[in-house]
Amino acid sequence: MRVAVSVSTCIIAMTMTVPVTTFADQAVRGKALYTEHCQVCHQPDGRGAQGVAPPLQNTVGRYVDQPSGREYLVSVPLTGMTGMVEMEGMRFLGRMPSFAGLADEDIAAVLRYVLAQFNGISDADWLTPQWVAQMRSRGGSPGLTYALRAKLAKGLR
Repeated sequence: MRVAVSVSTCIIAMTMTVPVTTFADQAVRGKALYTEHCQVCHQPDGRGAQGVAPPLQNTVGRYVDQPSGREYLVSVPLTGMTGMVEMEGMRFLGRMPSFAGLADEDIAAVLRYVLAQFNGISDADWLTPQWVAQMRSRGGSPGLTYALRAKLAKGLR
């Protein structure tokens, strides 16, 4: 009897310490990461800062419908990007830093937040930490990410 109680206690204790990630947890984590790492340039509302950082609001969601667009969305925070970006009649010449130091889970969470909060896209089942890890393993550079963006821009017009 004593062994059964000990085993039950261990199982309950193990279950209580295993983190369960819910969509609500991811949203809270994504918002916190955005606030910490992105907001200073892209602003709290995702509208960007003129001449400094392009808007994320109602702009990046257009990439989710195509595989190369999804690759681009994940590559931006992983590799950063350098080059001229023109959006909504404004030009942005700068360098977005890489956030490759963030965990795959964090990259996925912040991107899900940006897509949901600023682009109205809550269905991003493709955006998993595993997929981010796969993209990370491919490597890349700010210049390659910029080239992918330019290629996508031609196809979206």
